[in-house]
Parts: sequence; C-alpha cells; structure tokens
Amino acid sequence: MSGAVYRRAWDEARKAVLEAHEIDSPLGRRVSDLRDARIATWLSGYRSALDVFKVAERVGVSAPSLARRFPHCFQASGEVSNDLIEAALAVTDLDCEAKPAALNP
Repeated sequence: MSGAVYRRAWDEARKAVLEAHEIDSPLGRRVSDLRDARIATWLSGYRSALDVFKVAERVGVSAPSLARRFPHCFQASGEVSNDLIEAALAVTDLDCEAKPAALNP
C-alpha cells in the first residue's frame, strides 16, 4: 500500500470515530504520532540505562537513536540526565542489535 493511500485511510478512520475537537488535535494526526507518544511515555521520568535498552529493543531501534530522537524524555527536574544519555550513546549499534518487535499496548 502506498503512503498516500495509507494516510488517506488513516484520515478517514479518524473522521469516522473522533469528534471534531479530537480530529483537530495533533495527537494521532499521523500514525507515527501515536507510536512516538507511546515511546515518550515509556521513556518519561527517571529511567536506568537498562530501561532505555529495553524500550529500544521493544520498538526495534538502537538506544542511541532513542536518545537522539527523544532527548526531552531524558530530562529530570528541568535538566538533562547527562549520565543516562551518555550511557545510551556509548553503546554502538553493533553492541545493541535491536530487532523489530511488536509494541505492547
């Protein structure tokens, strides 16, 4: 299925089940928005480096890519948790071969 067809089906599905104010909200405007919101929830707050690796494995990406894509999730009390980001970035993609995995609801 092409991207355009997929987006059109997604838009029609949202219009069929959501109220107008929900359709106008940014959450879920794209399918990836829901995935990103879920990943951000898993990463929010204090997390150990092991937690970050588990999330990375669950979503099928490397821990360094999560640190680059979701830096706001590594903030604690308004300051970035440098130790956690450095731990995630220190692992090369070869060290952490993430395999695509199904997301848990």
